[in-house]
Amino acid sequence: MRIAYVSETWAPSIDGVVSRLRATLAELTRRGIEVMLIVPDGHGVSEHPAGVEVVEIPSVGWQWVSGGRLFAIPLQGRVQRVLRHFAPDLVHALSPYILGRAGISAARALELPVVSSFHQDLAAVSREAGLGFMAGPIWAYFRHQHGLSDRNLVTSRAMIDLMHRQRIGSVELWPFGVDSVRFTPARRDPIARQRLFGAGSDTIALYVGRLAPEKDLRRLHRLARTPGIRLVLVGDGPQRRELERELSNSGAHFTGWLTGDDLADAYAAADVLTFPSNTETLGFALIEALASGLPVLAAASEPTAEILGGCAGGMMLRPYEWNDAASRITDLIGEDRRPAAAAAARARALAWDWASATDTLLGIYASLLRADPLRVPLA
Repeated sequence: MRIAYVSETWAPSIDGVVSRLRATLAELTRRGIEVMLIVPDGHGVSEHPAGVEVVEIPSVGWQWVSGGRLFAIPLQGRVQRVLRHFAPDLVHALSPYILGRAGISAARALELPVVSSFHQDLAAVSREAGLGFMAGPIWAYFRHQHGLSDRNLVTSRAMIDLMHRQRIGSVELWPFGVDSVRFTPARRDPIARQRLFGAGSDTIALYVGRLAPEKDLRRLHRLARTPGIRLVLVGDGPQRRELERELSNSGAHFTGWLTGDDLADAYAAADVLTFPSNTETLGFALIEALASGLPVLAAASEPTAEILGGCAGGMMLRPYEWNDAASRITDLIGEDRRPAAAAAARARALAWDWASATDTLLGIYASLLRADPLRVPLA
């Protein structure tokens, strides 16, 4: 099987799409599957995984648009030429907004099967930003893009329901996995903790992700000013300077992005993960934290419930409950409860792995390729 992926985001960006794509590419190449990856160029930062043919499309970015995120110029002609040369069995577009649109159009012109996957609920993000009037046009655009695809994948069961409510068909679940060898409580180490967070005995409340308005990080302000708790934010984004100013006298610590072993060490060394966003379609920080034996305090949402539901290693909070987050942390890990919570978190994560997730993905691809070549286009 030969697969071409078209992704709106790649290195140097760090997000759930990149994490999922990186893990999936590793699994596919390990199995001897030929892969092409079409992505925005990184303006000097490149990542070419072994065994993957990477095609970088010229991109643009402005600091005042999504914190300087790079957006590829949708050069359909160029995308079509590289697809014709690679001759894939199918094309998979991840979050087909701009470059993905060019990828879908090029695949259709070449009469190639198309899979699209939905990774960010931009309509929900617009509502959180006070731009609810944009939700209708956003979903109209999504219906058009996903309507051109033969299969539409989502990252949680809650998103299957959402897509159906938005009249988008042929929806299937693309399961998630986690690297439980890298993300493990065995990395918990006082030396790494001091290196990452400094000296002291405060409870370390960790946040990992983009620093952006849709992440609802102001829910953590009161927690950051609680004596005995130190908020550590791992990540970057358009809201960083604003947050640094607002939390300047709180003791909050901003590390910037951490990756690889440094990120795994941070999860293992912290005491609790905070995850305040209600707009996630999944939440890889939750999954990696649980694998690291890190108890989780998360915003209540349907995707989060799929990960944390019934797990003693986590607790879900409604919006108004974040004002009392410090007490919830005590309920979760105080009075020597942390070891049991950490063990429950780790046990939950051991059910997830990338090999099984990729088996499911390849099964979806195979079912599409077995379908009647005279298939009726989706409405």
